[in-house]
Amino acid sequence: MQASGGVHRSRLHEALRSSGSTPEARQAMTDRGVEPVFDTPAHFQAELEADLARWREVTRKAKISLD
Repeated sequence: MQASGGVHRSRLHEALRSSGSTPEARQAMTDRGVEPVFDTPAHFQAELEADLARWREVTRKAKISLD
């Protein structure tokens, strides 16, 4: 999950982790096709940056632009 800059990351992470870790919440997410993953905010940021770099390279090589 992403939030605006004024949101305290660790508090948001803890709230989501604790509320989403109940069996009922996990089942509700799974039923909707969501795979619940509660990594740290730093880990999520690193994955996001890696994905952006990967897709930036794909679009560059394929000469895809938003014109």
